[in-house]
Amino acid sequence: MELQKEYPAKILLFGEYTLMKGSAALSIPFREKTGSLKFLHVTENNFSGSHNDLKKFYTYLKNELPEKYQDKLLLEQFKKDIEKGIVFKSDIPLEYGMGSSGALVASVYARYSKDQQKENIGLEELKDIFSAMESFFHGKSSGLDPLVSYLNRPVLIDENGKITTPEPINYFPENIPAFLIDSRQTGETQPLVDYFIEQSKNPEFKYELNNNFIPLNRRCIDSWYKDDANKFFNAAEKLSSLTLKYFKPMIPSSFMDIWEKGLKEKNYFLKLCGSGGGGMILGFSMNPQKTKTELKNYSIYWFNNKE
Repeated sequence: MELQKEYPAKILLFGEYTLMKGSAALSIPFREKTGSLKFLHVTENNFSGSHNDLKKFYTYLKNELPEKYQDKLLLEQFKKDIEKGIVFKSDIPLEYGMGSSGALVASVYARYSKDQQKENIGLEELKDIFSAMESFFHGKSSGLDPLVSYLNRPVLIDENGKITTPEPINYFPENIPAFLIDSRQTGETQPLVDYFIEQSKNPEFKYELNNNFIPLNRRCIDSWYKDDANKFFNAAEKLSSLTLKYFKPMIPSSFMDIWEKGLKEKNYFLKLCGSGGGGMILGFSMNPQKTKTELKNYSIYWFNNKE
């Protein structure tokens, strides 16, 4: 079996945390960072850790994955390849919320799935398989990250849980310049998820979540795909402001000033990119040139409007 293509990182554009409460979510592949299975000497290029992770992953799949999913995988072939020195070579940052484990799961499934007609598998079934596999890394997984990486295209989940892959594949709105800021620090997801769950018991927070966060999240997604800049920036500003008020622990303290500045001057608006706490911060700019000047000291990647 030949080793396969690269599998990309992902960016959760909309739906962080609210996805847990039934909101829509839109996640896209981030093709600047990828991972793939390779045969290398296990001591070469510091990939011995990756090799050991695959050993542990195999043990989990063999002993703890539900049987109905085990039957879909060539686990003995996976074991043989591990013994030959297979590793997962990746430049996707760890603990950055960019789907490093999702890309690994997608790579393993693509290589060791028994179903050679994978296009016949429904998106919901794929998501369920990926959820069970990625639970090894996170304790509990939605399966969304591996699905985005495996399909290498945007994935939209609506309020009813229906999964679609919107066209076009490389779509970025012309009138909504978007960018990522590298916080240069890792984020620990579980404590922030625990904080969110605890806050969700608070009546005020619950009200804001259901009546503002979730509707604004949907408005962002809809106006994003319609390239309606006016409606999008109106919703993004409110979402950024509410995030600052109710999700402050998720915002790295070193970014609090520029978060507030964007809201005050209405030049750009920042939002969480996934669980927050570190990793990437997502931004949308109404004036890219001014934004580039104001944020010149930060490491920024522009999805569009690259000059």
